[in-house]
Amino acid sequence: MPPGEGAAAPAQPAPAMPPPPAAPPGVYVSPKPATEAVARPVYTTPPAQLRPVRPPPPRRHGNAGAPFAIGVGGDVLWRAKDAYRPFRQARRGGAFDLLATYDVWTPTRGAIVAAGVSMRFEELSKDLAGDALSLSLGQTTVQAELMARYGVSSVLWPHLRVGVGLVSTQIDVDDLRGGLALDGRDNGVSSTFGAGFTLRTPARLFETWRGRLASLSLGLLLEGGYVLAQDATPKLDPSRDGDVPRATFSAGTLERSGAYLRILGVVRF
Repeated sequence: MPPGEGAAAPAQPAPAMPPPPAAPPGVYVSPKPATEAVARPVYTTPPAQLRPVRPPPPRRHGNAGAPFAIGVGGDVLWRAKDAYRPFRQARRGGAFDLLATYDVWTPTRGAIVAAGVSMRFEELSKDLAGDALSLSLGQTTVQAELMARYGVSSVLWPHLRVGVGLVSTQIDVDDLRGGLALDGRDNGVSSTFGAGFTLRTPARLFETWRGRLASLSLGLLLEGGYVLAQDATPKLDPSRDGDVPRATFSAGTLERSGAYLRILGVVRF
């Protein structure tokens, strides 16, 4: 056997790996290859559906002129001591008052003349002789009038008023025991002279964005003056149902002149 036959062959060394290629000068090569970036999906919300914003409509300014006026209120009247003694209204009485005017002339800036009509209603009643005798009196005055006012400020308006018209006095007497009813009427001429002022809300206070209610204003009218009217001398005529022969009775004289104080709530538009 040749020498060395039957012995294990010596192990062969593994072939050496070739060195990596040299990098060009000035270029750095990472020992580990760079990891490639993975593209990730980007989620975005869809754009909002925006509606175009419309600008508000322009403000409108309506006509602030207020030629019409309507007033409702009452009067306090002073007359002679014994004018209405049967009704226990010795000196002072009350009445319901209505007023309606329309501006007709503007002579100067701030001065206005209005024409209108006023109505005053007065009613008195009294029961006598243990409610066996009933007395009632009603007076109605209707006048055409002129009112001149001047605007000191937007809220204060002094005025002068003059009116002329008719006044009607109606007296009714009912005798429940005798079954007798008497009534009488007397008409006459009446005139009024007064002065006062009105406190009102400023112009355009109630105006809306679209110009409505620009002329609306509310006010309080205070006025004092004198009523000059013919005295009433009504004749009482019995009804046909009475037990006495039909005749005419005099109710005496009722004074219709006197001083007054007027308080009205006024609406202008």
